[in-house]
Amino acid sequence: MPVRSLGSSVLRWPSREEVEEALKAWLARHPIPGLVAAGYFGSYARGEAGVGSDLDLLLLVAHSPPGNAPWGFP
Repeated sequence: MPVRSLGSSVLRWPSREEVEEALKAWLARHPIPGLVAAGYFGSYARGEAGVGSDLDLLLLVAHSPPGNAPWGFP
Protein backbone atom coordinates (compact mmCIF):
# COMPACT_ATOMS: atom_id res chain seq x y z
CA MET A 1 0.00 0.00 0.00
CA PRO A 2 2.76 2.50 -0.89
CA VAL A 3 1.86 6.17 -1.21
CA ARG A 4 3.58 8.68 -3.48
CA SER A 5 4.72 11.83 -1.73
CA LEU A 6 3.46 14.97 -3.50
CA GLY A 7 6.88 16.60 -3.62
CA SER A 8 8.90 13.54 -4.55
CA SER A 9 8.94 10.45 -6.70
CA VAL A 10 10.07 8.44 -3.67
CA LEU A 11 7.51 5.97 -2.38
CA ARG A 12 6.78 5.93 1.34
CA TRP A 13 4.67 3.61 3.43
CA PRO A 14 1.47 5.10 4.94
CA SER A 15 1.41 5.88 8.64
CA ARG A 16 -0.79 4.12 11.15
CA GLU A 17 -3.08 7.15 11.21
CA GLU A 18 -3.43 7.14 7.41
CA VAL A 19 -4.29 3.44 7.48
CA GLU A 20 -6.93 3.99 10.19
CA GLU A 21 -8.55 6.79 8.16
CA ALA A 22 -8.48 4.66 4.99
CA LEU A 23 -10.11 1.76 6.86
CA LYS A 24 -12.85 4.05 8.22
CA ALA A 25 -13.47 5.47 4.73
CA TRP A 26 -13.60 1.98 3.20
CA LEU A 27 -16.09 0.79 5.82
CA ALA A 28 -18.25 3.87 5.17
CA ARG A 29 -18.33 3.05 1.43
CA HIS A 30 -18.83 -0.71 1.96
CA PRO A 31 -21.21 -1.21 4.89
CA ILE A 32 -21.20 -4.72 6.35
CA PRO A 33 -24.56 -5.86 7.76
CA GLY A 34 -24.38 -6.50 11.49
CA LEU A 35 -20.88 -5.02 11.89
CA VAL A 36 -20.21 -4.64 15.61
CA ALA A 37 -16.53 -3.69 15.53
CA ALA A 38 -13.60 -3.38 13.17
CA GLY A 39 -9.97 -3.42 14.15
CA TYR A 40 -6.53 -4.42 13.05
CA PHE A 41 -3.60 -6.28 14.52
CA GLY A 42 -0.04 -7.14 13.59
CA SER A 43 2.72 -4.75 12.61
CA TYR A 44 0.44 -1.71 12.06
CA ALA A 45 -1.19 -2.15 15.48
CA ARG A 46 2.24 -2.46 17.10
CA GLY A 47 3.57 0.58 15.25
CA GLU A 48 6.20 -1.54 13.48
CA ALA A 49 4.87 -1.45 9.90
CA GLY A 50 7.28 -0.87 7.06
CA VAL A 51 7.77 -1.59 3.40
CA GLY A 52 6.03 -4.84 2.61
CA SER A 53 3.71 -4.79 5.63
CA ASP A 54 0.16 -5.88 5.06
CA LEU A 55 -2.94 -4.89 7.01
CA ASP A 56 -4.39 -7.61 9.24
CA LEU A 57 -8.09 -6.89 9.79
CA LEU A 58 -10.60 -8.24 12.27
CA LEU A 59 -14.28 -7.63 11.48
CA LEU A 60 -16.76 -8.68 14.17
CA VAL A 61 -20.36 -9.16 13.02
CA ALA A 62 -23.39 -9.84 15.23
CA HIS A 63 -24.59 -12.77 13.12
CA SER A 64 -23.69 -14.27 9.79
CA PRO A 65 -25.45 -17.45 8.69
CA PRO A 66 -23.08 -20.14 7.36
CA GLY A 67 -22.31 -19.67 3.68
CA ASN A 68 -24.08 -16.28 3.60
CA ALA A 69 -21.20 -13.87 4.06
CA PRO A 70 -21.92 -10.53 2.36
CA TRP A 71 -18.39 -10.34 0.90
CA GLY A 72 -18.75 -13.54 -1.12
CA PHE A 73 -17.07 -16.33 0.84
CA PRO A 74 -18.20 -18.43 3.81
